[in-house]
Amino acid sequence: MPDTTGEKSKEIGLSEAMEKLQEEMRKETSEMYDQISDLMETYNLTGDAELKMDPQYQFVQLEIKGSVLFDSGSAQVRKEAEPILKKIGKLLKKFDGFEIEIVGHTDNVPVVNAAFKDNNWLSTARALNAAQYLMETCDLDPTNLKYSGRGEYEPVASNATSEGRAKNRRIEIKIYNKLISR
Repeated sequence: MPDTTGEKSKEIGLSEAMEKLQEEMRKETSEMYDQISDLMETYNLTGDAELKMDPQYQFVQLEIKGSVLFDSGSAQVRKEAEPILKKIGKLLKKFDGFEIEIVGHTDNVPVVNAAFKDNNWLSTARALNAAQYLMETCDLDPTNLKYSGRGEYEPVASNATSEGRAKNRRIEIKIYNKLISR
């Protein structure tokens, strides 16, 4: 009969290591959440962005309504939104060296202009323009910044109502904890 004591010991060791890593990630991400929450109050962003924590403790997320940043069907940052993005840039600057991801989202209403092929293109252009603005205006390091569009494929509300569609049009800014960041 083969000796499985060594294998069981390795499994227990791996399980304990995973639990310890998960606890460290929870602690790190919770501290980031508290720090960002304080910074949101300092920069008066609580009405413009919603703060969330990833359930797997990989990142803290700022969610900004798309209607605040962009006109319907447009990826151009609105002049009225620039002060908000500047404040967010100041907040993000406190996390220099952390990996930051900007994700654009849309509702499921088809784009009806020649500028964008579909909602995927629009959401990606919005994420890129927000990232570009933050890099140029707030001096964020482009090596730590990534951006992508998810189109209409990750709704947070029903697209059956105008209120739901408005919630789905958004930008998410994810700040990854140091245990995840490069």
